[in-house]
Amino acid sequence: MKAKEMRAMKRNKDAMSWVKSIQGRSKDERKGSLEAKLGNQRRVSAVDVEKKLEITPVAKEMLEQSDTLDFNIFDFKDETEEREIFTLSSYLLQKHGLFESLKIDPEVYFRFIKRIQDYYNPKWIEYHNKTHGADVCQTSYFFLKG
Repeated sequence: MKAKEMRAMKRNKDAMSWVKSIQGRSKDERKGSLEAKLGNQRRVSAVDVEKKLEITPVAKEMLEQSDTLDFNIFDFKDETEEREIFTLSSYLLQKHGLFESLKIDPEVYFRFIKRIQDYYNPKWIEYHNKTHGADVCQTSYFFLKG
């Protein structure tokens, strides 16, 4: 068998496994699954992201400039006490309603992004640090926002 045919068979097998996994579920099981989804939505909307980020009025004003080239990442870094990736990425996800629409639990995301930020160690890598990561995030946002 050719590699292309093998990949197609694998995709078909994966699709059939998924179909079999949802077949035969009782109405109660499906209802429980829906309630779990709704519970996640309630959890997502209950978190006040801006409060969690502890954004100062100056940082809030800076974030409102995040879709322009006037955004100064170095001033933002100082204003957020070196939590620039955490603050900027969380703010942008909240601003565009992505926590809710993608059903991302903000508390899980906060732990995830904080860990990423904490592992940007300037002693290991001088240039590719957390400020550079936040700058790339903001610049990408600027161009995507267009």
